[in-house]
Amino acid sequence: MRYLLIFFLGLAAGAAGMAFLRPAPLPAPAEQASAPPPPPTRAKNTAQGDGTVTVVLESGTVSKRVPGVVVREPAALIVRFDDYVRSERAYWISANGLRHAIDEATAVDLDIGLIAFAVDEPMLDGLTLSSDRGSLFLGLDVTLIGDQPGSEGEVYSAAVERGPNHYRYQIRSDSPPAASLIAVVDTSSGALIGLADRPRQAPASPVLSAVDVGTLVDFLANRLPRPARTMTDINAAIFSQPAGLAREFEELSRSGRWSAALDRARRLIGRSPEYITWLRRGGLFENMVRQSQALVTTGRSLQARTQLLDDIQRFGANQDVLRELVRIETRRGATLDAIATLDQLQYNGVSIPKDDLFAVMRATVTTYLGSPEKSDARATQLLLDQLQRDPDYAPYHRQLGSLLFASGRYQEAEFHLNRAVALDPSYAADVARELETARQRRQVTRQVEVPLIGSGSALYVNVQLNGSPQTFRFLLDTGASYSAINTSTLLRLGLNDIFNNGAPVIELETANGRVFAQTFRLQSMNLAGAVVEQVPVVVLEDMGPLDGLVGLSFLRHFDVEINQQDGVLILLPR
Repeated sequence: MRYLLIFFLGLAAGAAGMAFLRPAPLPAPAEQASAPPPPPTRAKNTAQGDGTVTVVLESGTVSKRVPGVVVREPAALIVRFDDYVRSERAYWISANGLRHAIDEATAVDLDIGLIAFAVDEPMLDGLTLSSDRGSLFLGLDVTLIGDQPGSEGEVYSAAVERGPNHYRYQIRSDSPPAASLIAVVDTSSGALIGLADRPRQAPASPVLSAVDVGTLVDFLANRLPRPARTMTDINAAIFSQPAGLAREFEELSRSGRWSAALDRARRLIGRSPEYITWLRRGGLFENMVRQSQALVTTGRSLQARTQLLDDIQRFGANQDVLRELVRIETRRGATLDAIATLDQLQYNGVSIPKDDLFAVMRATVTTYLGSPEKSDARATQLLLDQLQRDPDYAPYHRQLGSLLFASGRYQEAEFHLNRAVALDPSYAADVARELETARQRRQVTRQVEVPLIGSGSALYVNVQLNGSPQTFRFLLDTGASYSAINTSTLLRLGLNDIFNNGAPVIELETANGRVFAQTFRLQSMNLAGAVVEQVPVVVLEDMGPLDGLVGLSFLRHFDVEINQQDGVLILLPR
């Protein structure tokens, strides 16, 4: 019996000893455990804080390491778009130092600058998204996790709207992580309440820019229509968005690929016209000039002109673009064509700053006036046309005055020369001799023939008022006591203030009965060179399609003859 007891005690001891050699049993599933399981641990192969991993991005032979933030529910690895852009391969590094491919993008939002990838949840421990969408607020203390153990920070500013669907906050920290993407964690709960990055313009700044968890939830929920499983698919998904095209435009511009950059700009404007201001500020016009110059250099001037005009119609232009257009035209000796093109762009309402257009037009007109292709008749008409758009440019008046003087139109020459001096007194000595000669020769009596428009009882003439190059159509009425203008003509001349100056009112007998009208004096009326100054006129509100009427207050200064056979009004100064 004693031996049997010893035998059984030996078996028990042996069984106990063997227990040390067997592996420990697997723990029960969490839902069956009597106590909560310990929190999962993430890979500990880097010095980064919890919830972040190192991501390796490769393009060709170039490799770089950037931070990624891992979140749960939905499981995702988030990387800054600026870090990822144009990568050909991507990996995250596991606890044992192995690389695991990242090959399925699930969400991209270039307005907030983030891209999310699907991850195998058991492989990575992520941060839990806070359920409070408004978790960031002014004065909140937060923990910042990046390339070092968590540092402390404080929400430094209230929300500032930075995009159509998201807000940005400033977070200040005395020792912020140096990583380009930083997890903003609630200090008490450990939940992820935002993501922060460093300002590109001030990477050493203690102030970070962050989006809140509500923005992140919306970002992760707005999944791509289908997961992008290859890097080609991922890049295609990114650059199909307007913001992606904008980024691609920037990259291509920086690398000097002008034609490709403009292609992206055209596609971008086709999808999102609101990007036009951003493009203009971001080198669009420089690209237009560079592409045109490249085409001209390779002997494709016609293609350069056609493409440049198309892009000007689409995007507008600045001085540099307009100068390039003029250079293309003048290379083939067509300065007048360049001027006509600039006029057409202005007429079509193309978006060009007025000062830029005037600067280029003035330079181009000056080039024509000094070129062998110039003719006095064309130059005179050109300057008259330009003064309608640019009436206060002294050199135009100076050049036109000299041309009119040379053709014997002394009254008009005197006006434009005086106007040039009024706008730029430095011309006074230069034009003094022409002015004096014009005054003397104006005293010589000569007849003026004014072309008549119409026939029978309704005859019209073209009139210029107050030295303006604008032409108005007036009815010729040799029986009217006063010349007249309508209120529309008055406004076009900029004389709408006469009603506030106590202008006298007179009573007139018209075809429609007796009316009362205000009177004042025009500085001048000009019919084909027959000029009268300080002409009394009346203002009539309703003259139908007429701009005004030439009456005796002008005609009494001349002996008048109407030659209907030749279609002219002959005026001989008295």
